[in-house]
Amino acid sequence: MEPENSNMADHHPCLTPFALPEAAREAPAGVGNALLGTCFPTCPAMQRLVQGLRSLPMVTDISEQPRQYGAWCVAAPLWGNPWFRHATADGPVPLHHCQLAAEWCRHAGRRPGHPGGPPATLGELTYAHDMVSMSTLHRHRRCLEVLEELWGYIAARNELLVPSNFHNDTDLRPVAQRLDYVLSLLPDSLCRDVRRIQRTARGRQPPATSVPLPAEACDTAAVVADLTRRMGWRLPDGGAVPMAGLTVKQATMLQMADTFAARRAQHAAFITAATGLPAPEAAVHELQATLKRLWRKVRWENHHKEAFWRLAVDGVPLIGNSHIRQPPPPCVCGAPTSPSPRAHHFWACPIAQAVAEEIALGGGVAVDRERLWLVQTPPGVQQCAWDVVCLAAVSAMEHGRRRAKALVTQGSLQRVQIVRLAAAEAAANFWGRLASFVAQGPAPKGWSAVSPAAPLIGVLASGDLVLNKP
Repeated sequence: MEPENSNMADHHPCLTPFALPEAAREAPAGVGNALLGTCFPTCPAMQRLVQGLRSLPMVTDISEQPRQYGAWCVAAPLWGNPWFRHATADGPVPLHHCQLAAEWCRHAGRRPGHPGGPPATLGELTYAHDMVSMSTLHRHRRCLEVLEELWGYIAARNELLVPSNFHNDTDLRPVAQRLDYVLSLLPDSLCRDVRRIQRTARGRQPPATSVPLPAEACDTAAVVADLTRRMGWRLPDGGAVPMAGLTVKQATMLQMADTFAARRAQHAAFITAATGLPAPEAAVHELQATLKRLWRKVRWENHHKEAFWRLAVDGVPLIGNSHIRQPPPPCVCGAPTSPSPRAHHFWACPIAQAVAEEIALGGGVAVDRERLWLVQTPPGVQQCAWDVVCLAAVSAMEHGRRRAKALVTQGSLQRVQIVRLAAAEAAANFWGRLASFVAQGPAPKGWSAVSPAAPLIGVLASGDLVLNKP
């Protein structure tokens, strides 16, 4: 077994830092093992790295000025390079097309990563294609002559090793077909530019236009270093993470990007349901900050917060919501719950209105659906206290809804009686939750601005909480 801290490029020149995520995601097991070398599947550290990277999105260029095509493409890594976009698909040239490289090495009797191995850069691929294609078109060129020139270009060595299983009568057409296929995966304009640069430098243009190969087209290590610095991921919140600085927390956020996007969509729909207007992106960020504050800053048992969290993502199990797509039945109060069961059960229903009336009468504050759902403080109420009131109110509304459903199942009361009893229990549950918060002890940090006579919950001079119930 080779040491775990060995250079990845020692295993195979295609195994660059930014190609590794593509190797983890794209390469089938058999092809990947043949391409990347025998140490790849047996190195525990490499296995763990691949397993983690397999679940991340595709790496992208996160620099402020994305790099455009130029002479550097000649020396840029070929496989899994995000800059070399697939001609027909959204992504780099997949690494499982490196079967070409694996077969090349097997026929040539060479191990991947050793001098004279398969093309690892775009310049080597186009050069190999030109040489092999020329041999298949002009039969006077012998196979060994082509391979010597080709391996001399790829390996940049004076000592050329000719594989023993190749001879002058070897048919290079299968190799040409594989090279044609890989080139077909790349944009035509990119391949033309690279060929133009190479042919000009090799003197295939008139002498007056022949120029040396640009420096950046000769230094693969410098190109890889520059591209690696530009590589990274975009976080769901708009930030960027360079590959070299990726942390476990950031990788988890990247892995859950789809989940976060679905949650943002539900939050936007929640704001629209509360206000009746389309939700701008700033409002979604504000709601997410509010939910984070409720969850982290309000020192209260989580079961008092669950109903509000479910309400914000339409996660309350109501028939007809965005998760249970069935025609909603009428409410126990007799009113229809369509088109939004959430809006009815947590505001319009008499059971929910009983809780809203307790807030208005008991606290002397005006409350509407937007203020309650989006936790927007009414005049004269501190935000810290209103946070607790909103959590208690939504939880009490959910308690009343469940209580009404249970009474309907029992079948011993009329619907009018059920609504009256469930509304009374919801109102009592609201005050009971506020009392449980007040009974926790001294006022939490940040409640110093709340006066003793504040609506619903006050803070005494001693620092203790007090329930201001009418």
